[in-house]
Parts: sequence; structure tokens; C-alpha cells
Amino acid sequence: MTHLEGKAASPVQLARAMLGDEEWTEFDLSRDGVEGWGPSHDPDARPETRVRYVGLDVMIDLIHRSLARGEAVVWGTVDHALLIYGADYDGNGKPLSYLIKDSLPPYTYRASAETIHATLNDVTVTTQPDSIARTSYKHPSAGASPKP
Repeated sequence: MTHLEGKAASPVQLARAMLGDEEWTEFDLSRDGVEGWGPSHDPDARPETRVRYVGLDVMIDLIHRSLARGEAVVWGTVDHALLIYGADYDGNGKPLSYLIKDSLPPYTYRASAETIHATLNDVTVTTQPDSIARTSYKHPSAGASPKP
């Protein structure tokens, strides 16, 4: 049990208060090019955890869409999770750097987008139930992917 605004709240109540109608969805990098739902490769994940495997370009687009909505992104390397809470872009909208919140020193810093993209293993963003996360991801420059 935890507390929210001085009142006891269950984990489900806290999640609903924070996310509203949205939910957290994890997108993992598809290293073999196959996209779709599958079990997490994270050894610390619960056995029932399902993630959506996507390409790097999709993960980068999910970061930009979340930041454009004013929402932070949880991103992970193969052994660490961090938070992206902002970005700097060039005149064409290409990311130059990200603002990072880390649990390790220096805690907050600016990292080059190229460095982040090279180590990107997964991103977790908020999505609407039965949205792209439940069916397929539609990249803005591509047609709809078939449903799994």
C-alpha cells in the first residue's frame, strides 16, 4: 500500500491516478527484423511480460512522439534503465541530444542522440488501450502493418 495526496492507495489506484486511461507499453528492439508481440528477453521481467518488438526507427519515433506530448520516456540499455525527459533538434527535426535522468551520477545530463540510439534496447511509453501497442505500429511514413 502506498499513499496519494495523504490517502491510502493500492498499486492499481495509483496507476490509474497517474496514467488515466493510458497504460505503459514496452517496445523492444527487434534484432532480427521480425516485429510483433513476444516474451521479454529481460531476465528480471515477470514470466507473463509481453513486449512489442520493433525496429530502431520505430523506437526513435516513439521517443519523439512522447516528448512532443510532454511525456517522458523510459529507455533501457541491455543492463540499465533511464529516463528521457527532453531533446534538442536541428532545423529538420533530427534529434541532436536528449536530456537524461539517471539513477547513477551525474544523475541528470545531456547525451548525444547518436550515442543513445546506438545503445537503445527498449523504450516504454504511454499508449491508449487497443491502440498501436495492441495491434500494430503504423510509422508515419509507411502504411499500416498487418495485425499479429
